[in-house]
Amino acid sequence: MKHVTMKIEGMSCPSCMGKIKQVLEERANARDVEVLFNSGRVKFVSDDEKGAEAARSVIESLGHEVGSVRISD
Repeated sequence: MKHVTMKIEGMSCPSCMGKIKQVLEERANARDVEVLFNSGRVKFVSDDEKGAEAARSVIESLGHEVGSVRISD
């Protein structure tokens, strides 16, 4: 299991949080998704590093830019 933290640019309203969480759970198989609006971060658990790449694609498809990505065991 990998714990992933991503910096997200472009979250301008709280509804962005819900959309990001929903789409990550549905399309990137992310678990325990936590979207932190004030810090512009998203945290989640993935089975492997491919999940982080899928999450990046999903977030960028919503019109947000992914900055730094931290992956830990």
